[in-house]
Amino acid sequence: QLKYELTDNINIRGAVTKTYSRPNYRDIINAREEDRREVSIGNPNIKFPTATNVDFMIERYKNKSIFSAGAFYKQIDDFVFRYKGLLRENEIGQGAPSEVTVSLNGKQSDVYGAEFQAQFKMDFLPAFLSNFGFYTNYTYTHSKAFIPERPPANIVDAASVPFIADSLITYFNERGSTKITLPGQAQNTANVALFYDDSRFFAREFVIHG
Repeated sequence: QLKYELTDNINIRGAVTKTYSRPNYRDIINAREEDRREVSIGNPNIKFPTATNVDFMIERYKNKSIFSAGAFYKQIDDFVFRYKGLLRENEIGQGAPSEVTVSLNGKQSDVYGAEFQAQFKMDFLPAFLSNFGFYTNYTYTHSKAFIPERPPANIVDAASVPFIADSLITYFNERGSTKITLPGQAQNTANVALFYDDSRFFAREFVIHG
């Protein structure tokens, strides 16, 4: 991580980091839940997702205010997604199909975007009103992720695949790739908050979040 003071009021920051994330407990526990013909199974062979992160930001201070803008890029390997499909439990394609949910590793995801932030006090107002201020930020994010190619709608007729985790993993690893957005990623997020800050008291209330 690097910081360069361009002037007394302007900083430039950059960072390259390597991180990892632990999957949710329900994703890795070696267990099975069944409700009629709906089955959810854990996958103890899930790999921990890892990410290479590149961040750049410029920030400017003025009196009691701060304004900043930045850009970021993340390469995420082995991200976790939840697969759901109709499968039969035995390898010879007999019996009624079940709706099966299992956690699997995606192949790779690229995430990049920009973020903006502003915080300022309204010190031009009289008396105690000058202690009020606003905080706001906005982030735009774009992603592309690759998961194993989705099987045909009726996988039972296409291939005999038992829905134990090991067999599903082998089946998916032999398929090509499908491009999606990173699961759980929002393209636009924003916050606006009103705060009050003096030498003895501080309070903040978020008024918009999306």
